[in-house]
Amino acid sequence: MPISAVSGLALPIIGDLVTGEAPALIHLAGVAIAIFSVVLFGTAADAGPVAAPARTSVLLGLATGLGFGISDLGLGLMPEDLAVGALMFARLSGAAAAAVVVAVLMPRRAGSIVAGLAVGAPGRSARLLGLALALAAGLLDATGQLAYVLAATRGQMSIAAATTALYPAVVVALSIWLLKERICRTQLTGMLAGGVSIALMAA
Repeated sequence: MPISAVSGLALPIIGDLVTGEAPALIHLAGVAIAIFSVVLFGTAADAGPVAAPARTSVLLGLATGLGFGISDLGLGLMPEDLAVGALMFARLSGAAAAAVVVAVLMPRRAGSIVAGLAVGAPGRSARLLGLALALAAGLLDATGQLAYVLAATRGQMSIAAATTALYPAVVVALSIWLLKERICRTQLTGMLAGGVSIALMAA
């Protein structure tokens, strides 16, 4: 059950209601179907054996969703220029904190990463490819966050957050295209529901 995704949508929706920007009924229907789509994707992903106690999974999922929801709500309530600046600061501070953690807590791992990138090092090409993919992933992630900020500050947070929560559909589509994977009925239903929700929210 995608508890974090569903609970993370609650705060932006409440934010729209509190600020008097309640979505139209057709848009609320789109948001509801988007939540249903996210639940379907999460159910399909969680079909394997459970590795952690249910209570722990629920608590961690709620905590994650609360963090995402507070972040989305705060960015959506800010003026656009301030929200973009806050997003840039958050990204830079997060990258700096991660670098410090790796350097301090895992000095050997950090040293091996740097040494592995040296000219003539064994496996250098694979490490460079991994670094390039990591940089591309970070760039795409930041671009997606920026798109959310622009959508939330120029429109309604609830619709922007619900649309963003449909990202598992992109993962499934890429796995079909690149990895030639076969999807289950639950995932297919989730993709169809996601398409319907986007059409309703864009109406």
